Amino acid sequence: MAALKIESVWWAFDQPVHDSTVYLPWIKKQLMEKIGVIMFVMCKGDAHNSYGLGTFDHIEPIFGIYSNGSYNVAAVGDDDWIVHGSDYSPDGDMNKGYFRQLNKMTDDTTMTGNCANA
Repeated sequence: MAALKIESVWWAFDQPVHDSTVYLPWIKKQLMEKIGVIMFVMCKGDAHNSYGLGTFDHIEPIFGIYSNGSYNVAAVGDDDWIVHGSDYSPDGDMNKGYFRQLNKMTDDTTMTGNCANA
C-alpha cells in the first residue's frame, strides 16, 4: 500500500483466526473513522480456496456504515448495517452495493448459518 501511496490500517493478524467478536467491531471502527475496508469473503457453493492463498473466494470493498445506534459504541448490534460491493450488483447498472447487517456477515465453511439462504 505504501508503494501505491495509499494510507492503510492493517488488521492485527495476531488476533485469533475466525473471531468475529473482535473482527466485526474493528470493521465498524474503521468505517466510523471513514476508512474503507477490504474483506475476503467466502461464497456459498465455491471452493473457499483462493489459489491456495487462504480460505476465501474473492475480495469485496466495504465503503459505508449506517446505524440507528450511537456511532461511539464499539459493540456491533442489530442496527449496524454496512454497504459493500462485489463482482456483481443486485441493482444492475446502478451498482449502489449491498446493504447487510454487520452482525450477520459471519458463517463457517459449511455456509449453514447466516448464509444458509444465500
